[in-house]
Amino acid sequence: MTQKEMVRLYLQKHKSITAMEGFNELLIIDLAGVIRDLKEEGMDIDFIWITKKNRFGHPVSFKKYFIPKPENSFFGKIFKKNW
Repeated sequence: MTQKEMVRLYLQKHKSITAMEGFNELLIIDLAGVIRDLKEEGMDIDFIWITKKNRFGHPVSFKKYFIPKPENSFFGKIFKKNW
């Protein structure tokens, strides 16, 4: 199974993925690259920035990727406006 297939299935099952989850669960080091490839193939993937404190108390930010609900996706917004 390819990394793209693993990420696609993971997103469908778990609804979101972070770089840490990608590494810990799927052993994928370059999750952003896999996400980019999936988007280039037409998969609708969005992200939000998450900020948490690390073990030293310093804020760290990272992306959480997810498949948007149809009404929140780019095309969903276009169709909603036109209907």
